[in-house]
Parts: sequence; structure tokens; C-alpha cells
Amino acid sequence: MVNSTGCPLVSNDVVAQTLVFLTQDSNPSGGTYPLLSRKADSPDMKELIRLLAAELDVSAPRWSVPLPMIHAAMKAGGTKISGIPPESIAFITKQEFEVQQTERLFQRMGQKLPEFSELLPYVTADLDYRFSYPSQEDLPQGWTRTRKGSLAVLVHEGEGEPWVIVHGLMSSADDMIPLGDVLWSMTGNPIWLVDLAGFGRSPVHRNKIKGTAFKGQVEAVRSVLDEIQGPVKLVGHSVGAAIAAAVLQESGRENIQLAMLQPVWGAPKDGMQRLISRFPRRMLQGLLSRMTPQQVAGQLKRAEASEINPTLLEGYARRASSGLKSPRIAGANADLLHWIKSHSSDIVPQTSADAQRTLMVWGTNDKGYSRPENIHSSVQRAELPYGHQFPLFQAEEAASLLVEWQMKRR
Repeated sequence: MVNSTGCPLVSNDVVAQTLVFLTQDSNPSGGTYPLLSRKADSPDMKELIRLLAAELDVSAPRWSVPLPMIHAAMKAGGTKISGIPPESIAFITKQEFEVQQTERLFQRMGQKLPEFSELLPYVTADLDYRFSYPSQEDLPQGWTRTRKGSLAVLVHEGEGEPWVIVHGLMSSADDMIPLGDVLWSMTGNPIWLVDLAGFGRSPVHRNKIKGTAFKGQVEAVRSVLDEIQGPVKLVGHSVGAAIAAAVLQESGRENIQLAMLQPVWGAPKDGMQRLISRFPRRMLQGLLSRMTPQQVAGQLKRAEASEINPTLLEGYARRASSGLKSPRIAGANADLLHWIKSHSSDIVPQTSADAQRTLMVWGTNDKGYSRPENIHSSVQRAELPYGHQFPLFQAEEAASLLVEWQMKRR
């Protein structure tokens, strides 16, 4: 850790808005405008490292090293060991920048100076995602990354009621792109693919109290739906279906239709998964982080009675293993595995009105989990001859069922 003070951080949106305002200013006065908060309002380097550790779900370092010693070590050969060039720490400075002109400029713009604490979680999650998936391909045509509520979301624009899709364990919004593509081609509706808190590019949820991970995920998904005033079709896969069901129940909104794809809120059949789910969080997090692509693929094969396209399986296993190398993502998965082991069964739609707006699709070849019990009799049911991961590996069939469900409702 480096002894220093201040950390300039600003989003490109703020830079763009400032440039546009200055170019359109009818009475320009000139000046220098550092796009920074006051030094007193920014964390010093020790606090920054503590905040980063919390966002990355790792323990913060206990000791610090003076900045000149870091420079000396880098020049003496530390660069070859760390792979980090000496120039990479040039941004660390104790210099204080005058921001009075910037404050007056932002007052004229009707805005406040950028808040460092609001940006850090999203910047950290985004950088962690890039390091965890170094070979991540560009997004397919039509998709853009953005933020909705407190979560990162992939959006495909369209007309009509949006589909909001929530992924399951060892997945991210990117894994749901095939399903989203098919849904968009069949309906033309907007598609929102959500990264759950701590997954993909979403920061970890703020509630750190033990046993509250599921509640934190529900609150985060609700923040996404709060950005949609009209009707919405909410789709959840696996534990994401349980989260979506809780969102429907707690929101009190009557304009949400819910589709649960292979919902999970019961202990797994697999004895090994039940065993590791009992491990302490840090131990489980470490086990997940060491899973190889071959181990991920092997676990999926054991839980599926049907054949999986080898190319799709290999690609998914490789991405899942890469993501789990991140302590942030491994920790988020560990929390939900603990919830599955000791969940409360009252998250299923309980009222008749909620149930009538709900579809449950079950893949009959799932050997990993049992079909949920205590489902309201008014919930519409459908089956597919596939396993647990059918929304990922049989996207066309899953999308066809969802569209058929909507057509029947009309």
C-alpha cells in the first residue's frame, strides 16, 4: 500500500458534459478546470486501498510502504517481477489542485462536483471484470453496456414492454445474450440483461451483514425495475428466478409479469455441492476460485441428463472459470450457494394475483435440483426435455416458450 493523499477519479460522462457546456457557453471567460473533488473530500491512499479491498471482497493490507521506496523498487527491477511499468504509479501525488473555478463552472451547469465514493464501486467492478475476462469478445451488434439502478446492464433497444432477464449461479449478463437475441428477434421488445450484485460488471451489494446476500440481490434488482414506469416482463434463471420471484412479491407492483426458468430454492441433489455449501464463506470462496474449466464442465455434465453442445459447454465453462478467479465474483456465488442450502421457502408467489401473472418452466432432465414445491396452483407451468442450463444452451426453445406465454396472456 502506498502512503499518499487524494485520488482523482471522474467519469467520461462528466467530462463530455463539461466539454459540451464549455463549447456552447455564450459568455466564455477562460480558465483551468480540474475535474476533481476537493482534496479534503477525497480518500487518501490508505482509505482508497481499504475501499478497494471491500469492493473486491479481499482483506485489506495491514502495512504501508512510502512512495519513494516504491519508486526505487520499481527502478531496481521490480517492474520485471510485477509486470507493472514505473509510469503506472505516476498518478499518485500529494499535490493539491485548485478547484474553485471548477466549482463555479459546475454551479453554472447546475451540477455538483463528481462524487468519488459513488464512482469507485462501478470503476472497481468494471476493471475487475476486464482483468477476470482478458479474452472477452466485443458485444454483438445492437447491445450496449449501461447502468440501471445500482447494477450493470446490457441493453438492446426496442419497442414495447421490456424484458428484464436475471442470470443464475456462475453466470453473468453476457451468458444470457443468446436468449436475449432470440427474444428481440421474435418480439422487437427492449431487452435488459442484468448483472447481479458482485457478478459481471456490477459492484457488490452494500449490505455486508452475514445471511443478507439474497436480500441484497433482491433490493438491487428492484432498483433496476424502478427505472421502468410501465409494464415489464421479468425473467429469472436458477437462483435468479428465486430473486425475481422475491422482487415480484416485495414490489407490490401489478404491472410485472414473472417467468421463472428452472427456479432454485431447494437444497441440491448433488452430495458434493451440499457438502461444500456448508463450508465457511472464505473457504467456499477459495474453492470456487480454483475451479478449472474442466471441473466446471464436469459439474454441469453430472447435473444434466441431456446432451449439451460441446462448443457451447466449452465456451461457458471457460468463461465461468475465468470469472471465478475474481474474489468478488467467487464471493457473490458463495453467498448465494449458502442461501440455497438454508433458504426460506416463502419467496414463491403467494397471492393468486401474483401467481396468475407467473410462468414456471422446468427442464425435466435436471439431475442437480428438484422441482420446487409449494407452487401456487394458478402459476402456469411448462416443461422442456433439457437440463438445468437450458436458458443458456437451448435459447431458441426457451425464448419460444416465453413468447407463447405472452401471446396466450393477450
